[in-house]
Amino acid sequence: SAACLADARWRQLRSSIFGSLCGVLPEDAATRLVLQHVVDEADDALEQAAKLSYLAAVLAESPQVVAAADLSEKISASVVQALTPRGDIHQAQASVQAVLVAKTALLDRTTPPAVFLPLVDALVRVVDPATTALFDSDSHQAALAALKAVAKHVGVGARRDAVVHAAMSHVRDRNIPVKLAAERCVLYALRLARLPALGFDGDEAGLASYVENVGGPASEKGKLVLDYQRRVLGKLADTTRELDYMSDDEDDLVAGRGDDEMGADA
Repeated sequence: SAACLADARWRQLRSSIFGSLCGVLPEDAATRLVLQHVVDEADDALEQAAKLSYLAAVLAESPQVVAAADLSEKISASVVQALTPRGDIHQAQASVQAVLVAKTALLDRTTPPAVFLPLVDALVRVVDPATTALFDSDSHQAALAALKAVAKHVGVGARRDAVVHAAMSHVRDRNIPVKLAAERCVLYALRLARLPALGFDGDEAGLASYVENVGGPASEKGKLVLDYQRRVLGKLADTTRELDYMSDDEDDLVAGRGDDEMGADA
């Protein structure tokens, strides 16, 4: 409804103002404000969602505050807490906000490993076959898109196999946005894309390594990804420029890379 839309816009405006305010306050005052919006175990899902929207705004508008006060671990803990299912009917609102916070933090190349890995693990949990049923489709799509953006712009490092395994479980999802996000996540996590400007040359070494790690070409997981690479991923890799234009614009902007920056090789 119009009232709900207006309310959502107002909440977004308040969060944005809060994020900007933290950037102009003295460090100790800004730190106190941020700490007041760290998720607590006693918070219900709506309280989590509200706090996370403020944390997302701080990361977007005033990231220097987080770096200066070393608040990244507390923000990471807030994400992990919000992405721990608890049977709350408003869980989806908190989950989507938590994914946004995680995505913003992970795309910051200064995020330390002690924070980076738990955030990736939290996103994987949303789409992992063992736990995915505890989250809704909006959360699935958001998490897969976030993992794809991280794989594309930063890399998922030691969590590659976990990311690919989780994403592969959604490539046949009946929800088309989820399916497309999963395919793109696998494409970038295995570095099959052809994006020279970002260091992707379509090399299949990552695919071979993943297949070996999951039991070889004859294993169930190995057969699945090799078959999908032959039928779908190979074609997507050959049309990466079109793929970026069609589906990656938002992620590029979040990562500080618009179409103009990406250039002809995007």
